[in-house]
Amino acid sequence: MLIFESMKNAIFILTLLIPGFSFVAQETEITFLNGDFENALDEAREKNKLVYVDCQTSWCGPCKAMERDVFTNRDVASFFNKHFVSISLDMEKEGEAVKTEFEVSAYPTHLFVDADRRMIHRASGYQSSSQFVETGNNAIGKGQTKPNGQLQKAYEKGNRDPELLLEYHDFLVKFRLPSAQVFDDYLKAISPELLNSKEVTDLVMKHTQSTRSFAYTRMTSLSDGKNESSYSREYVLSRRKSVIERSAKKAISADGHDWILELIEECNKVDDPELRLRKVEIPYYIKTRKAQNVIRCVNRMSVILLGDSLHTGVGSDPERKKLLKTIQKEYKLKMLTINETGKTERFKINTLAEDYFKWHNYLNDPKNGLLLSNEQLEVTAEWLKIAWLIKRDDKYLRR
Repeated sequence: MLIFESMKNAIFILTLLIPGFSFVAQETEITFLNGDFENALDEAREKNKLVYVDCQTSWCGPCKAMERDVFTNRDVASFFNKHFVSISLDMEKEGEAVKTEFEVSAYPTHLFVDADRRMIHRASGYQSSSQFVETGNNAIGKGQTKPNGQLQKAYEKGNRDPELLLEYHDFLVKFRLPSAQVFDDYLKAISPELLNSKEVTDLVMKHTQSTRSFAYTRMTSLSDGKNESSYSREYVLSRRKSVIERSAKKAISADGHDWILELIEECNKVDDPELRLRKVEIPYYIKTRKAQNVIRCVNRMSVILLGDSLHTGVGSDPERKKLLKTIQKEYKLKMLTINETGKTERFKINTLAEDYFKWHNYLNDPKNGLLLSNEQLEVTAEWLKIAWLIKRDDKYLRR
């Protein structure tokens, strides 16, 4: 009996050592490397394979679903273990450097990279097992679609064929990658006839991202009436303002002082002082900790919001009344309207004014390092109070 049991144990141990059995166990799921991205590159170099990077986060539902249902599929496991060195990285933890290097902004993102860190193919989102195997085939050049990394490679080598540029631009847009320069190159590469066509005009209206682009120049020509367009001047102006706002975020993030000055000028061109102050100047001066400029801009913004609606008691100050008249005449901007019933609609200005109270609290907080005198704080707070405690006095400025 003991001999029989010993023989059974020996047979069990041998089965674990037989290659066929270990192969089956291996192929039940993708084998992810227990290491970092550099380790994966080294192993890929040794084995002459590509690296597959599962770019995921702890809160990503589709990532968890693929981990559970797709990475454990036998066909997927067999294909990926044969062709790739696989690694799964949390983009908010150990994968932050990879996220920055390859500009990952959607999850899951599926990166296929060679040992020299060149992006060969890229996909994103939840994929079924069959779709994921097809994505892998595309990455190794055996699928229905060429590896999209070839578009980047051709562009970097100087290929400026319009069709390639448009395809590459669409790829960049799909994966939320910087695309403004490629779009500009496309617009400059096409014929004047195509540039002025409705098809390309639609692309300009949809994809212009930065005021520092040829595409934006095209857009401004539409709002200036220099080119015929099916878009109204008002709509083009609204799109210009959207691009200005988007550009302001980038300029503020990069501490781009010269760009900020350009954006201020653009706000003047579209005649929108509120956009200039609220989206460009005030956020920029807060970030750069220029307290005097913040106070000046917040005060101006508060007066604009005030319009011809006044806080009770302000009328007793003749200097304030004169100032309000001057500001009203200069900006001609009335944030409050009176409907047919005579009721004051206040929600818009209240919503905006909440921001200014937050800014005031920011300025008044010593930990932010903005050194303000009591007088400066009082002046700012006074204007903020006027902007917040609104009471319509329709006759006041007509006295």
